[in-house]
Amino acid sequence: MNNAQASPSAVQVSGQDEEHIAIPGFGTIRRDLFAQSQSVHFRPTRPFHMPEDFPWKDALQARAVPVLITGLEHAADAADKGSSLTDRERLAAAQELLQRYRELGREPIVCVLHRQGWRKNGKGGFLRKLSCAGARVHLVPAAKGEGAARRLWQSVHSLTSEPVLLHPVDFPHTRRSTLMLLLQHLAQHAETPFAPQWQHVCGWPLVLGRRELAGLADGSLLFADVCRQAATASAGAVDILSCAAHGVRTIRTVRTISGDMLLPDEALALLRSAGCSQRGLAHAMAAGHVAAALAWRYHLQGAPLQPEFACAAGYLHDIAKGFKHHEKTGAQLLELLGLEGMARCIRDHRDLVLADDCPVTERELVYLADKYCFGPRFVPLQERFGQKMVLFAANAAAVAGIQKRLAHAKDLEARITREIGISPEEIARHTLS
Repeated sequence: MNNAQASPSAVQVSGQDEEHIAIPGFGTIRRDLFAQSQSVHFRPTRPFHMPEDFPWKDALQARAVPVLITGLEHAADAADKGSSLTDRERLAAAQELLQRYRELGREPIVCVLHRQGWRKNGKGGFLRKLSCAGARVHLVPAAKGEGAARRLWQSVHSLTSEPVLLHPVDFPHTRRSTLMLLLQHLAQHAETPFAPQWQHVCGWPLVLGRRELAGLADGSLLFADVCRQAATASAGAVDILSCAAHGVRTIRTVRTISGDMLLPDEALALLRSAGCSQRGLAHAMAAGHVAAALAWRYHLQGAPLQPEFACAAGYLHDIAKGFKHHEKTGAQLLELLGLEGMARCIRDHRDLVLADDCPVTERELVYLADKYCFGPRFVPLQERFGQKMVLFAANAAAVAGIQKRLAHAKDLEARITREIGISPEEIARHTLS
C-alpha cells in the first residue's frame, strides 16, 4: 500500500475501467461502492450519558423483590428433581444469588422451609451463615404434603407488596444481563408470570405479580399451572445458564458456558432489546457469521477459540452505534451487564494492533470480520477503506487515520493467512456469498 497521505484535492475520481475507480495515492475501489459512498449519510454521533442513554434504563426503576427459596422440593415439580444439594453446595448457591441481586441494588428475602428435626441435624448452620452474610432470612413452618407449598406462598405474599423474582437456590447461574432484561420487561409490561427461556425450557427466576401470589396463597392457582403459563410468555430474555442446576454446566449438549460470555441466540436477544435497527441487525449477523467461520478454522487446528462466542461477539460489536467511540461505549454497556468477556471482544473493534508474541483470539476475529462487511455484504479490505477515503476526502487527518487502520488490518490479515493456511478474505467471501 502507498502510505502517502492523500490530500482532499488528491482524492479525485478518474476512470480506470468500467467497473473500478482510481484514487491517487491509494488504489482503486469498485465504482458501485463509490456511488454508494456518495449517497451514505452518517447520523451524527453523540456522547453517552447514564442513565438517560442506557438502553435498559426502565429496569433500574422496576419494582420487584428477589425471593430465594430453599428447603422446598422445587415447588410442585417446577424444576429438575434430580438435583439434590448438600448444605455446603446450597450455601454456596445462595451466596452466589445474594451477590448477583445485590449487584443490581436488590436485597433478596431468603425463605427457608423449616422441617422437623432440622436443627438437631445441624442444618441451623446454614441459617447462621446466611444471616452473617446480611441476608433477610424467613423461616416457613413445616407442613405435610401440599400444605408446605401453601405456607410458602402465604409467607411470600405477606412479606412484600411488590412483584417477586422467585428463585430456587439450586439454580443460581442466571446472568446479570438476564435479570436486567427481565426487570425491563416487567417495567414495560405489567402482565406476569414470565421467566428466561432456552430452547423452550424455562429457567429462573420466575417473575410473579401480586395476582399470581394471591392465587397461590389461597389455593386457587397451582404452581405447576403458573409455570406452564410462564413458559408461553415472551419475555425477551434468553439464558442457557438459568436452566442449569448448581454444579451443572450442560444443557442437552456438552459444552462449557462462561457467565460473562453469551451464545449467539442470547446475544441476538440482547441486541434486539437494545433497539438495534433491521439494517444494524443485518450487519451484525454478517460480522458474527464471518467471525465464527474464522474461529472454526483455528478451532480445527486445535486453538482454544470458540466459534459460538466469536459469533456472539460479532453480533454485539455495534450495540452502541450512534454514540461517540461506540466501540468503547458498547464495551462499557456490556460490563454494566456483567459481560466482561464480551466487552473484551468488542472494545477495540474499530482499530487494534496485535503484538507478535500474543495469540489471535476471538477479539481479533471480530475486528477483522467487521472490516469485511459493508452492511451485510462482503467487501475486501482495500475497497472497504477506499470507500471511507472517499467519504472523508475533505478531512486530511481522517484520511491519514484511515490509511493507518488499513495497514493494521492488512497486517492482521497476513498473520491469520500464515497461521491457518488460507486468506481470511476468502473465508469471509465464501461465508457471505
